[in-house]
Amino acid sequence: MARPAVNGVRAEDRRRWAPYRDATVVVTGGNGFIGRAVSSLLIEAGAEVHWISRSAGVDTRVRTHRANVAERDASRRILAQLRPDYVFHLAGRTNADKAYEHVWPTFDTNVAGTLNVLAGTLEANPACRVVCCASMEELWGTTIGASSPYGVSKRVASMYVAMFAALYDLAAMSLRPFFVYGPGRQPEGKLLPYVINELAAGRMPALRSVDRAMDWVYLDDVSRAFLHAGLSGRSPTDDPVDIGSGTLTRIGDVVRTVAEIMGRPLIEAAPVADGQLRELSPAADTSLAHRTYGWQPLTDLRSGLEATVEWYLGQRL
Repeated sequence: MARPAVNGVRAEDRRRWAPYRDATVVVTGGNGFIGRAVSSLLIEAGAEVHWISRSAGVDTRVRTHRANVAERDASRRILAQLRPDYVFHLAGRTNADKAYEHVWPTFDTNVAGTLNVLAGTLEANPACRVVCCASMEELWGTTIGASSPYGVSKRVASMYVAMFAALYDLAAMSLRPFFVYGPGRQPEGKLLPYVINELAAGRMPALRSVDRAMDWVYLDDVSRAFLHAGLSGRSPTDDPVDIGSGTLTRIGDVVRTVAEIMGRPLIEAAPVADGQLRELSPAADTSLAHRTYGWQPLTDLRSGLEATVEWYLGQRL
């Protein structure tokens, strides 16, 4: 797979995304990792982009409406005012810790927040198309309760998306990105920012679960998938559509590749310690996204990691 152009939208995508020109588009969580990338593509496509975000906007090209999607009246008021043509619902709490303290926060933001966005959009403009962000965390564990408060909340949110599509004829759908990485601001505790910063400082990162295999998908490819899906009239399935590379790569192998790119000594990943639970993550099934949206990932893992390392090292200058 060829690495996409660093600057700008591909000509093929620019033609395809022509319907976004002059459209009113709301992005919830626009200040987040995926939200900023999706917003940039929408702006390049000519859309008028509005964020619903708890934090102040960092992009002067968009108009930020300060609100928490968990607050029903605030979300509905903003959506009623804007009457958007498209909504990309990317706001959410993403902490996958299993601790009890995360039950209510994830419910309020991920379940109630999604319901508020769906209901507010339906009331503001029933013809609006809505693309929501699901999670690969929904797939872990042998039963839904074996996941985490976050995973359960995302599963329930996806069920609401399917319900609004089936019962109220809202063109709503969910995409399930797998392990998204790439250039762009993420918390320093996230795996790749942590590894890159540690290696840049001359330290070897302390790693756990190095044998865990993940489906790594580049941020630009994920953003393209959201814009492709937004032009689809209906979801092809009640379940979220997988967005990933379709292949699994061990964390230890990814870290070793990052070390090679940075010119550091190779890291030999240690085996999983005795008694440590090895969580198995599935690979994305990208066939449905390809058939329905004409989407496929364009960035191979090595090229994506090179771009990610380059971006983070540039931030350190």
